[in-house]
Amino acid sequence: MKEMHAEVCGRRESGEGIFVLALRTELAREITAGHFVNVKVAEVEPFLRRPFSVAWCEGDVMELLIQMRGRGTGILARAAPGTVLSLLGPLGTPFDLDALAEAPGVDLLAGGVGSAPLIILAAQLRARAPALPVRLFLGARTRALLPEPDVASARVPETMLATDDGTAGSRGTVLALFERHMRAGHIVCACGPTGMLEAVRKLAAARDLRCFLSLEAEMACGFGVCQGCVVRLAGGAYAKVCEDGPVFDAATLAPLRPGQ
Repeated sequence: MKEMHAEVCGRRESGEGIFVLALRTELAREITAGHFVNVKVAEVEPFLRRPFSVAWCEGDVMELLIQMRGRGTGILARAAPGTVLSLLGPLGTPFDLDALAEAPGVDLLAGGVGSAPLIILAAQLRARAPALPVRLFLGARTRALLPEPDVASARVPETMLATDDGTAGSRGTVLALFERHMRAGHIVCACGPTGMLEAVRKLAAARDLRCFLSLEAEMACGFGVCQGCVVRLAGGAYAKVCEDGPVFDAATLAPLRPGQ
């Protein structure tokens, strides 16, 4: 982990209340899919940095896929080209590319902005194992909340869409779409809202699927000091999402929602 400066070099709308922030930083060359960075928003200090999964890297340019949820993300949405931000990264335990590259195939399940670590995962797997079948299942409540489906399809050619209301792709959840297209032996990687990830965890256990989940959590410090982002493991112990994750083998996790 290191602190580095990054210059805003682009911004584009990605959906309703969703945008992509492009940053020029040498840190981009050190990212493995699943890593995240903590961004300092100076105008709202002394509040804590904001954690964002890295959605794409090309040379020294890093893209963050951001959904506006409060004052900090609103400020980032208005950051002009040339603005210099402070980043901490790379943070977290990323996907194991070597293990995934040896699978018969990899299926990626993304809920909304949960597509961020999965699209770069597809690209890094393709670079490591060009013949590996990689499919992306991208879902959201409605088309406006699907982050850049055209970009997703260009970066992951085998992309299938689902929306709850049927305004894009298949009508229904992304998990229902995936269940109709499951392939034996494929490893599943998922990122999205907690409810979706719990459903994926339960499906993987029921169908004996190898599965990795990239969890979302309130990661205050980002590197394991505050212990405010713990998740319960299947054996009853706890792990820190920011340090031990955000990527976990689903089989090691307890239910992600109490009582489930």
